[in-house]
Amino acid sequence: MRKLFLLILLTATALLAGACTLVISGDGLTIEHYKGTWEETYAFSSGAVTVQGGNGSITVETWDKEEVLVQAHWTARTESYQFAPLVEQEGDSLSFAAPWNNELRGVTWILKVPPGLSVTARTSNGRVNILGGEFGNVTVETSNGRVTVEGSGKGMLTINTSNGGVTVREWNGETDITTSNGAITAFLGKITDGNYRLSSSNGTLRVFVDRDSAFALTASTSNGRINSDLTGAWSQMPTGSSYTGTYNGGGALLNLHTSNSSIFLLTQ
Repeated sequence: MRKLFLLILLTATALLAGACTLVISGDGLTIEHYKGTWEETYAFSSGAVTVQGGNGSITVETWDKEEVLVQAHWTARTESYQFAPLVEQEGDSLSFAAPWNNELRGVTWILKVPPGLSVTARTSNGRVNILGGEFGNVTVETSNGRVTVEGSGKGMLTINTSNGGVTVREWNGETDITTSNGAITAFLGKITDGNYRLSSSNGTLRVFVDRDSAFALTASTSNGRINSDLTGAWSQMPTGSSYTGTYNGGGALLNLHTSNSSIFLLTQ
């Protein structure tokens, strides 16, 4: 009797909240969500693309066509839900956003874009992947999600995430990377000018650069140490928990900071 009462109570609560559909089968409860896919193609070969989601991941990848292919894989609370994204295309700007309401639970975006575009990707409770090559400026914002950049670019790479690590496999432009409760691993190649900032709390920093790079380094950590295997000409070898000095005479500005972990500046 108590089990039946609890089942009825849960069913009534869920239906009043409009949160899901419950299917009662024997002694069990099954929560049903409704899923679908929206897809469209846009003639767009230069400029900037912005995509904004939530409760889902974003993946942006380059391809060899002069158009943008966008897919939205959505999850809704009701079977009758119709996904209608907010799309704006004007001049050299193209943007996509999820139409948030009480029915939509989350959206995962997948975009294929021509090389050379600048990209802005924003989401929450989801990871972001930037794949391919020859991006312009790239801006990524997410919470509770990992960020992976496996595409090359010569513009500015800006990443801000919380509760997630950051991995940058290849980037030839400047960087401004911030995360909390996550490690940062970045392969920056040869840096001789520009600004490079990488900051984390509660996460290890591993930064790889070419041996013939030239930069001024400012690095600090608490409850950790600064380590480097670069064998070029240091003004003084990095050690301890705080460092200010130059490598190969200076050039680029490299700023590394973390807390409760260590910093590793390594040969790429």
